[in-house]
Amino acid sequence: MPDYIINSGDNLYSIAQRYGTTVENLMRMNNLSSNKIIIGNTLKVPDAKTTKVNSIMVKNNSAPATNRTGQVPSNKTKIRTSLQKRIDRNNFDVTTKFQGTVVDLNFILKDTKLKGLGKNFLQAQEKYGVNALFMIAIAQKESAWGKFTPEKNPYNFAGLGIKNIKSFADCVDKLAQTLSGKNYFQAQPSKKTPSKIAPTYCPPKAAEWSRDVTKFMNNYQQKLLEEIYIV
Repeated sequence: MPDYIINSGDNLYSIAQRYGTTVENLMRMNNLSSNKIIIGNTLKVPDAKTTKVNSIMVKNNSAPATNRTGQVPSNKTKIRTSLQKRIDRNNFDVTTKFQGTVVDLNFILKDTKLKGLGKNFLQAQEKYGVNALFMIAIAQKESAWGKFTPEKNPYNFAGLGIKNIKSFADCVDKLAQTLSGKNYFQAQPSKKTPSKIAPTYCPPKAAEWSRDVTKFMNNYQQKLLEEIYIV
């Protein structure tokens, strides 16, 4: 079983992609309790035969790889920088696009009832201009990511009075459409921050709502920085 020397810019996701395996497998092979790795240390990696078999498994579910010098490409550096900027509920424009990937969002959602819907959140972001992390934070605040939903509307994770929701994926689209509509983004130019949206979205507890949604978004960013972009 060969060893790999950890370089600047490496993370377990990029190494797993390079060797056609998964992060979980690398952690198991190296007895790691977290995804954090240290430059200069060595990791046991799969041999060539294992790589050939496993590469098919991770082909469509991997994070962007590092370049030949072992450094993070400039677009990932840009994402990392944006994640380090703490979100404030009074001035964060929720029409600002999340610059990450489907893999990133699925990582956030992996232990929830919305598991695997990262693509839907990114598609809704592109279609309606609503930040994907903001919508995921709303899902957490309103229903613990779909765990607690109305009996008569079991796919409504968003807490709005939206009817005829056919699936959680459908709710993602309808949530983004509602936020981009006349009651929110179109109501007034300034109504695009959590604190401005809260009085319409959750009138009884607007301050608490915007505070919690913003806290959740910052938690997601920190989680991505710690677990995906470690160098």
